[in-house]
Amino acid sequence: MVKTRGDWLNAMLKTADPVLLNLRDEKLREKMPVCKEGREPYTCLEAFGRTLMGLAPWLELEGGSEGEAGLREEYRLLVRKCLGIAVDPASPDTMNFSEGYGQSLVDAAFLADAVIRAPTELSEKLDSITRGRLISALMSTRKFQADGSNWVLFPAAVEAGIKVLGGEYTIEPVLKAADRFEKWYLGDEFTATASF
Repeated sequence: MVKTRGDWLNAMLKTADPVLLNLRDEKLREKMPVCKEGREPYTCLEAFGRTLMGLAPWLELEGGSEGEAGLREEYRLLVRKCLGIAVDPASPDTMNFSEGYGQSLVDAAFLADAVIRAPTELSEKLDSITRGRLISALMSTRKFQADGSNWVLFPAAVEAGIKVLGGEYTIEPVLKAADRFEKWYLGDEFTATASF
């Protein structure tokens, strides 16, 4: 069955809406299903960061039909409101960037990647309070160690996000990740075996 752009948009928003609409209403933590005991401190940032990473290219996009452009503008405003709530220490849905083990680093990296993918909508258009709080939240993940695995990519993404947001970033995690990636990555099987 051929899918139209409208079908794809509906599928995207059907996936994103439970996270964004509950966060907008400051009910995400209350309504978030948790399938594994002990994951409660991490699930909200995990859901939000990964949702934003998927939405970010669409949020940054210009053009398209009038209906889609209007919908996109609604979601831009919604996402910026949600970002404000996620880093507001007074909100019941303030997110955990630094407590517990390093899962917060992983999820913060997804959120930072969204900022990198949508710098106009998720950085330039943020109000100064939200931007400052988001920078501080991302910086708080620096306490986590990420050596010896693909996790070295997460601090690099966080520092790149901090840079896009205009914060004081450090380049070392980015250089370390680039070095490790160059040493580890030899191509994937599809690329190595495919003949075009």
